[in-house]
Amino acid sequence: MDAFSFWADGEPFVVLARSKTAERARFDLAHELGHLVMHADTRGEHVTDRYLEREANRFAAELLVPRQTLRARVPAPVGLEALLDLKARFGVPARAMAYSLKDAGRLSDWAARQALTELERRGFRTGEPGSRLSWERSRVFDALPGALRTRGVSPGSWVDAIGQRREDVLAFTFGQMMLAV
Repeated sequence: MDAFSFWADGEPFVVLARSKTAERARFDLAHELGHLVMHADTRGEHVTDRYLEREANRFAAELLVPRQTLRARVPAPVGLEALLDLKARFGVPARAMAYSLKDAGRLSDWAARQALTELERRGFRTGEPGSRLSWERSRVFDALPGALRTRGVSPGSWVDAIGQRREDVLAFTFGQMMLAV
């Protein structure tokens, strides 16, 4: 699990795994924001998880790399080095940039497939080689345990209430949340 989001008492929460790159975390955060904004009321509707995930991905891509911006500022065709420069400028994963350029009409289907193949060959499927983007840090991460204590809620009961597995929350918080069994 890379990330998850939920609403609690009218407040939105997003939790991100630190096992991915900073670029991927930014995209995951935008993706989860998409779920919070667009999918809060989808229970009982006849939509598939696959559809919801695609819709959240499109939301994230448009939020982080607007098609109109690419169309206005990036001439076609885009080579791989220009793609990597744009990925760094926008702070997104290289593969996400390739898809955004394709959606903006700056890469043909064939060129996008070629770029994705080369990115995979260079190690971009599992990471962002050479990345200099630093991780952003939420203030909630440090504040959550104290806020729970103030409300008289144990971290373990909070984890149960949000419907997540304890081992996942433990991993997301780097073992800093003490979760009673």
